[in-house]
Amino acid sequence: MTITSDTEVGEVVKLNFNTAPLFHANNIDYCCGGSKTISEECNEAGIEPKQLMVLFNESAGELTMHMQKEEIMLFPSIQRMERAKNYGSLISRPAFGPVANPIGIMISEHETEGSRFDKIAEISKNYNIPEDACTTYKATLNQLKDFEGDLHRHIHLENNILFPKAIKLENELT
Repeated sequence: MTITSDTEVGEVVKLNFNTAPLFHANNIDYCCGGSKTISEECNEAGIEPKQLMVLFNESAGELTMHMQKEEIMLFPSIQRMERAKNYGSLISRPAFGPVANPIGIMISEHETEGSRFDKIAEISKNYNIPEDACTTYKATLNQLKDFEGDLHRHIHLENNILFPKAIKLENELT
């Protein structure tokens, strides 16, 4: 399905619940007002619909590309190095050069996502749930907070454990 400014907000969240925090952070009601279009909700919230669509598409695209780079290029390369170490075989250098090259890109992207979630935490007053919030709103804010925690653990494991070990392993093999 192609999402446009005429798509109903509730339909977008139904298709991908991970969009709920973006709507919430921009004061767009996707639960009780879910039958309104993105354009209608944006106009009521004082947001330019095109700006929200660019932000949504940018975020989704960046996270997708980040995961693809990890899964298609970086992680297989690390696995090949580990196999080479275990079996005492030689390994050719990947097309991207030293493993530090894609690791540097991943760390930079991690920093970008960390900054994005700092902004989300700021906008949501550190995930503070108002007393009069509906159940969907509470669930969304809690899921967003949990996602941020998972993201921080993911970044920690990669930046502070996996990446340094991969660089060390590559140095041992060369």
